[in-house]
Amino acid sequence: MTTTIIESESAMDRVTVTSAEAAVDPQTMIGAKIMIEMVNEPTVIVTEVDPRVEACLHRHDGGTLCTNRYEAVPDVIAAEVRQQAALLAGERPLAISYRDQERWCLLTTDRLIWRKHQARGGNSWRELVDADIRARDRDALRCGTVQPTELDMLVVTDRFGSSFALSPEPGPGFLLLWDLVRALIG
Repeated sequence: MTTTIIESESAMDRVTVTSAEAAVDPQTMIGAKIMIEMVNEPTVIVTEVDPRVEACLHRHDGGTLCTNRYEAVPDVIAAEVRQQAALLAGERPLAISYRDQERWCLLTTDRLIWRKHQARGGNSWRELVDADIRARDRDALRCGTVQPTELDMLVVTDRFGSSFALSPEPGPGFLLLWDLVRALIG
């Protein structure tokens, strides 16, 4: 078993285990990484390496500091979002888009979990059908009065016709999140 330990005096040291011999069912380890995060007490977080996420990151020349695969965002952000998100048993984090403490989303193997100010949600990928920009933003893009890097509102629609808005970081993070959500819906 190979273990990489990143030592620091922080309470959020990460230990990454990269082996099928880890204390997890080997069948569920395919394409997975295990991270043990030290936040008061050890918590094992198994993250999934999803080819759709990797393809999106490749198309966007990698992620940003705050919109990226789960294990690539700063530890403090991953821990804060994980604490607020309340993952279900067996659910694995894939990617995070974080604007601030009140505006973030976590893309997991099962759901899109999000927070926008006081509104929160956790929608199954099976329920979601589209993610797009607002009609007025699309018109402004066509007219050239708004640049793609200025967009900051992503509207996600479910199969029942309801929609909710995400407010990710503007710029490359927004464009990456838009691509990630559409890839995981499809």
